[in-house]
Amino acid sequence: MPFGLCNAPATFQAMMDHILHDLLEEGVVIYIDDILIYSQTQKEYEILVKEVLARLDKAGLVVNLRKSYFHTLVIEFLGYIISADSIKMTERKVQEVQN
Repeated sequence: MPFGLCNAPATFQAMMDHILHDLLEEGVVIYIDDILIYSQTQKEYEILVKEVLARLDKAGLVVNLRKSYFHTLVIEFLGYIISADSIKMTERKVQEVQN
């Protein structure tokens, strides 16, 4: 996103929602440039990842593989630790609330 562009985060979020609209809440969650892909099975996961990457490529967007995680069972996303068993706040967030 160019610096100084008015409403850039909202515009980018709307674009991402448009690109992946039918996958949202069906295995994909997006917050601006953070994309979380989840599924019940490994096969479903692989299909979703391929579809998301294909759509981003078609839209002219790229993924920074150094900042990406694939095939993980536990991930930090927007200040939460998400796993198959639970969703917990990160320790940093807990400390912020306590202080």
